[in-house]
Amino acid sequence: MERTCKKCGETKPIEKFKKRDTCIYGRGHVCKTCSRKSYRKTPAYKKARVRANARYRKKYPDKIKEYDKKYRLSHPYGERQKETEKKRRKKNADKLTDRHVINVIRHVKKIKAETIRQYPEFIQTYRQQLKVKRLLKQKQDENTKTG
Repeated sequence: MERTCKKCGETKPIEKFKKRDTCIYGRGHVCKTCSRKSYRKTPAYKKARVRANARYRKKYPDKIKEYDKKYRLSHPYGERQKETEKKRRKKNADKLTDRHVINVIRHVKKIKAETIRQYPEFIQTYRQQLKVKRLLKQKQDENTKTG
């Protein structure tokens, strides 16, 4: 006996459907593979997987360290990312946007962004300071490479 799945539309043997007393033929309307796929999208399943992964990581820390080390060696994405970041910074070195300058001031001076925005001359002055600092660092780097 065969049945058509309501999700994927495929006709499969009746054994491929979960048992369900309330349905006709005692089997559900969705095949086991489709119901498994939809279950794996639920938050309960994801939460259970996170817990299981955490238990495994706690139980086998040496295996995890070894795996992570192998993975980092075979996937040098971090290095590639650093290189592209360097290129991007070099390209946009002169373009210090107000947003960037405000964020730097917020983190260095511990001043709220609203307060900083009230004083545009302060932003301009700090932008000039950042440019000077970058130029000095660039010159120092050039001197260490040549010297």
